[in-house]
Amino acid sequence: MTGLRHFNCDSTPCSSSRSSSSHANHKAIIHDLRHSCATLLLVQGVSPRVVMEVLGHSEIALTMNAYSHVVPELQREAAQRMQAILER
Repeated sequence: MTGLRHFNCDSTPCSSSRSSSSHANHKAIIHDLRHSCATLLLVQGVSPRVVMEVLGHSEIALTMNAYSHVVPELQREAAQRMQAILER
């Protein structure tokens, strides 16, 4: 799982600086945990539909748009699996 980076929903890299407000920090941490959870589930091969349901998104497009940075990793893995099948 090398090369994974944490991104905001607008695809900009996350900054380590946070608001000084305790409430804002708490909300940011929860968001970070949700994002990390979704990213790790996708990388582990969990169906995007299941990740959508875990996050409570109403549409698969919301999930895939927010986590599109994970898709290249999933595509590489799918290609490697297909290659392994064809080499048998």
